[in-house]
Amino acid sequence: MTPSSTSSSKPNPREPRSAFGVAVKTLVAGLLVFGTTVGIYNALLQLFYAGGGDINGRMLTQLELLPGIASANRDKHRVFVFGSSMVQAGFEPVVFDKKMSAEGIETISYNYGVGNLNPEFQELITRRIREQFTQSDEKLALVLVEFNPFQATTARKNFTRVTADQNLAVLGSLSELWRATMEDPTRGIRLFNIRYLRNGFSAELITSIPAIFMSNRGPNGASKEYQEAAARSGELSRRFRELRDADAPIQGSDQWNVALRGGRIDKSGLSTEALAALGQWAQSARYPGFMENDLFRRVETADILELGFDDEVIEAFVAMVTNLQAVSELVEVILLPRNTDWVTYTQEVQMRLDEVLGHIENATGVKVRNFQNHPDITPAHFLDTTHLSYYDGIDIFTELLADTYADVLRKQR
Repeated sequence: MTPSSTSSSKPNPREPRSAFGVAVKTLVAGLLVFGTTVGIYNALLQLFYAGGGDINGRMLTQLELLPGIASANRDKHRVFVFGSSMVQAGFEPVVFDKKMSAEGIETISYNYGVGNLNPEFQELITRRIREQFTQSDEKLALVLVEFNPFQATTARKNFTRVTADQNLAVLGSLSELWRATMEDPTRGIRLFNIRYLRNGFSAELITSIPAIFMSNRGPNGASKEYQEAAARSGELSRRFRELRDADAPIQGSDQWNVALRGGRIDKSGLSTEALAALGQWAQSARYPGFMENDLFRRVETADILELGFDDEVIEAFVAMVTNLQAVSELVEVILLPRNTDWVTYTQEVQMRLDEVLGHIENATGVKVRNFQNHPDITPAHFLDTTHLSYYDGIDIFTELLADTYADVLRKQR
């Protein structure tokens, strides 16, 4: 036997220790990777906690308050304005009720607008409203349901697909979740997991964060002029926050402020200096580069200019209206003002929209009031390409609604 063969045949007492070391190193590396992943996950979740709220906070608060809303203020006309983030940014209950009171009509109104949904998920909220008011044997005096054209497109439906399970888990009733489980047990387990173990957040949402952030990109964000405009706007925003009374109620990005009944801000408590600062910031927000980027995002994620409508989403909107008709003396569909400097329709697109609105009227029997081109609202009253400014646009439109519906409510009593 050669020395080499003898040496190779002897057992190596260090081999077990090496294997153990490898296992320890693997475990440590795994823990580090896991810890890093958890840390990143938690950090990403924090991105959805803006202004003291969270991505689900507004709609969950809306649902939690329904029992109290249904049982209180029976001596007043209870009014809901229901819709997208355009309603969230465009209707001020405090202003509406003050205007109505001046007309001799006592109302208590609520802003039930919420962003990042489409009618398929909004319909779940209207089910909960219907259930609560039916259970309480109560009715609302008036519900205005916003039809947002770019929320009803195939592009928008596809973009919001990543939150489909999350929205059903958060907004669905237990019976609806159980029915979904019977149809697809794997999905059902996922829905209950989101609702009870993940604080209402789906894994799909977290893994889609890079794509969501990419959707916020624009064609000119890197330019020096754009960066200077962003810095200037940020400074004006900070100045307004410093000047306003810290106790004055204001809505966070995803909050439903109880004092404001879902509205944006009660400007009656602002000082002259704070109000001026708000106006300066609102003007700075209309920098053309910001508008171009915002429109780019709306085209990419919602097909805002071409409006390729999705039939299933349209029917979900019809179901929304039907749900609210069951618990309201009057329901009407409204279209909020459009920033016509940036969101322009060709004749073909307008015809397509008119056809959809006609279908909604025929299917529900409700009146559709289209404020998209109302002369009282100009592009200067917008904060971006779709949302009204809460410096002035929100008040003008809210008072316009009060003027439109004062006689309607006066006839109810």
